[in-house]
Amino acid sequence: MTIFGTKYVRSDEMMDIQKATKWEPNAKQAAVLEAAQIAGINRNITKVCEEAHVHRKTFYEWLKTDPNFKEAWREVWHFTLERHLPGTLMALVNAAQGGDVSAIKLHCELAGAYKQKLELTRGIDIEREAEYQKRLSILTDEQLKVYLELTDKINNDNQVN
Repeated sequence: MTIFGTKYVRSDEMMDIQKATKWEPNAKQAAVLEAAQIAGINRNITKVCEEAHVHRKTFYEWLKTDPNFKEAWREVWHFTLERHLPGTLMALVNAAQGGDVSAIKLHCELAGAYKQKLELTRGIDIEREAEYQKRLSILTDEQLKVYLELTDKINNDNQVN
């Protein structure tokens, strides 16, 4: 399929979905799924539908009425998000290293090295503590040192606020 002069081929993931479900999207559905895989900033449903020459209402109707399309859409969307994850994480790490306390917290949470105190029930607290200890146990000495420095910075910042 060619979109704005660029040829796009269905990804292996999309083909795997089709094989697993024995489902083949129609031409317009395939165009939407392919357009969703194009990289870019400010891409949303409207933009994807415009590029695929499909009305947004049609897209949402497929999501409501076609479970195979809905599943394929979720897979493509998650694949696209995952594809951008390395760059996003690098920006997060750079912000954390620059001293952005919110970025430090988020980075540590994502790495499993920061535990927010949640006291919904004792059982949940115990599960979180076990997961926290498990994740800390796989850190190298250098990673643990960085983690401790970051958590000290977070704790100091929280005490100031």
